[in-house]
Amino acid sequence: MNLSRKFMKYFKYALTLLVGLIVVFLGLIYILPGYDAYIVRSDSMKPVFQAGDVIISAPPNSLLVGSIEVGSIVTYQSTDGMVTHRVIAHDFYTVQTKGDASNMADTISVAISDIKGMQVLVIPKLGYVVNFLRTKNGWFLCILLPAFLVVAWIIVEILREAFKQEEIVETVKSDKRLN
Repeated sequence: MNLSRKFMKYFKYALTLLVGLIVVFLGLIYILPGYDAYIVRSDSMKPVFQAGDVIISAPPNSLLVGSIEVGSIVTYQSTDGMVTHRVIAHDFYTVQTKGDASNMADTISVAISDIKGMQVLVIPKLGYVVNFLRTKNGWFLCILLPAFLVVAWIIVEILREAFKQEEIVETVKSDKRLN
């Protein structure tokens, strides 16, 4: 086996392993209570993350993030939707937050009970892909078209095997006639 084929073989294994780990990780985020993913909608936390990034969050006081402290990045429910900002002060019942790109703290303190999660991971620009998948064109190009191609490939393989079996039967019949 030449070097390029060997490299491609290991590359395929590594890529398959990576995709498998990503699927397992995203599945765990979906299944485990309190873990979630959010698409960033503004640049209020720039340069830590920006619009279009995806934030993976874990519940406060979990193994991955620990307790809420000054400097923690938290996601909480506000009247305008979900907000992800940095904690700049806290007491037992509330936290004061601020976006890194802003000079002023948020005007309203956040109740600890309103905090949905703390940042674990940022995946840059993935939110644009997710938003594209939500469109008709994105759904067609990334979900339906590949699914159709896989089904077509399977049908072609089935037909190849069927014709191969037919050729084998014809060969056996002709051999019997010759004997």
